[in-house]
Amino acid sequence: MRFNVKAYAAVSAFVLMILAFLTVDMYAYADDENVFSVCVPTALPIYASSDGTVTCADNLQIINNAASPIAVTDITVTAENGWELSDMNEDFSSMPLDSNRFALSFCGSTVPLSGCADLANIPALEGYETFTVFYDARVSPCSCPLEGEMIGSIVFTVGYETGRLRAIYLVKQPDKTLYLHGENFSSDGMVVAASYYGCEDAVIDGYVITDGEELGAERTSVTVSYTEEGITKSLSVPIQVRRQISAVEIISYPDKTVYSPNENFRSDGLAVRVRYSDGTDEVITAFTCSPATVSLGTAEVTAAFTAEGQDLSVQIPVSVVRTLSRIEITSPPYKTAYTALESFSPEGAVVTAYFVDGGSADVTGAVNWSKGILHEGDTSVSASYTYGAVTKSASINVTVTNKVFSHLEIESLPSRQSYYIGQSFDPAGASVAAVFSNGERENVTDAVVWSHGILTDAVTEVRGTCSRYGDSASVSVPVTVIRNLCGIYVLNPPGKTVYSTGETFDKTGMTVMAQYEGGYECEAANVTSDYDSTPFCFVAPPSTVQIYVTTREYTLIPQLCMELGLNQSDFERWNNLAGHLYICPEGTAVYISDPALDESLTCTQNPVNVTVSYSENGNVRYCTVPVTVIRT
Repeated sequence: MRFNVKAYAAVSAFVLMILAFLTVDMYAYADDENVFSVCVPTALPIYASSDGTVTCADNLQIINNAASPIAVTDITVTAENGWELSDMNEDFSSMPLDSNRFALSFCGSTVPLSGCADLANIPALEGYETFTVFYDARVSPCSCPLEGEMIGSIVFTVGYETGRLRAIYLVKQPDKTLYLHGENFSSDGMVVAASYYGCEDAVIDGYVITDGEELGAERTSVTVSYTEEGITKSLSVPIQVRRQISAVEIISYPDKTVYSPNENFRSDGLAVRVRYSDGTDEVITAFTCSPATVSLGTAEVTAAFTAEGQDLSVQIPVSVVRTLSRIEITSPPYKTAYTALESFSPEGAVVTAYFVDGGSADVTGAVNWSKGILHEGDTSVSASYTYGAVTKSASINVTVTNKVFSHLEIESLPSRQSYYIGQSFDPAGASVAAVFSNGERENVTDAVVWSHGILTDAVTEVRGTCSRYGDSASVSVPVTVIRNLCGIYVLNPPGKTVYSTGETFDKTGMTVMAQYEGGYECEAANVTSDYDSTPFCFVAPPSTVQIYVTTREYTLIPQLCMELGLNQSDFERWNNLAGHLYICPEGTAVYISDPALDESLTCTQNPVNVTVSYSENGNVRYCTVPVTVIRT
């Protein structure tokens, strides 16, 4: 293509203004295999004002009117009519008037002095694409206005972009196209090919997946991109992404869950919430139910549905209820004759329920009997059974006779019947029966209350009492209580323990306890002593007590006198010689280191042990009470 370029100038009274534009003659060629249709500018106007400001048009376009891509392969600028091409960086304001110089730039690239423009910023045009040509110019000052001045020509060379990437397409789908939420896309098995302008297609492997990570549930495709020589083409690979189900829960049950046999199941009111791993949920209200018609014995219905392409289901419990018509006692209980206050026993009875639909069932274990304890005058016992909202009853005749509690009988004696005084009765091993007027017997051992706890020697039998049906009776068990005296002791001494010669023993204030085999104790009454009637008399010691002083220590003199029954006044003359005193093993003398001080003393007090005795059932036991007898 070849263009002619004209320059125009306009000037005001004081300012030189240049108006210039380029006209273009186009020479085009076409490829036999493709339609070629391109529009290019026919002129590039340049306006220069007197102050040096240059204005260019901003609406000049290159238009590709066909589907095939084109490219501007060359732009050549040639100065004409005495004009000269200069560099854009020169200072045009300082150039001489009418120096006829101009400079151009296309899309930000300055046209060099050679006139061959840089095409780096001018892209290829895809089919039916338009590109706006941005250019700038500089013009030297003119002494007179110029109008329509032809200052140069521009040749645009435009043609097909042969071998240029045209598109990419899918030759084979990937092996996997169904994904769960959060999974990554896999290109395994996928084959991608590229098509080119004027060249054969080729399979490519340098493509990239731009959005295949952590696929979301809303995704329906992933993008495959391929770049070659700066040209990028893309295609979409269709996929399915399902949300991963994390939970299924019934949020409301059907309005109707109780049915009659052969009634159609209805899911009205049933709602199921499906929760997904991405935090979303979905409420399902449409179901396919099985069985569609319920029958006797149907306990649950399966409600099936689909969520995220998965077949799911929930179980709905239902009750299939027949209408009860009547019940019958088809076999009577084993026992129909009772004594008053006996409990009714349904053992052996068989109760059958009959339904409106003609069916029947053994309901023996589900009936309620009207009687527990039977009384005189009762003639029947009824059984009732409830099925659904219907209750039916049936009766069985019984005979009840009066029952009178007659007496108690010992069937076996207690294991133990012999006790020591003070021990408690033990009924272990005993068996007691209640006997009634009709001859019946009932073991009542655990209900018997025994009359005795602690046994005394006066007890010969222990009575047991029991009440049955408002009446009471007693029975006796013989026992033997052994009172075996084994000892006595003084619990409290008598009030008087010092006596003069000729006095008798006074038991006032004294308490004597009797001890029996088995550990029992009680106060012994009517005890006696050997001084009850015999007066006390003073008995001299068998030998004279010799007292000797060894060292000075006064405190032992009163102690010694008390222990030996000596008159302490006899020691007054010894006070200045008193010392340690040592009683000899026989208890009759004390010795000192100086026998020259020997003197004899005589006892004035005599200790006596009074013997107390107690006799019971031929057993006599003794103890002693210490007293002191004073010589008078």
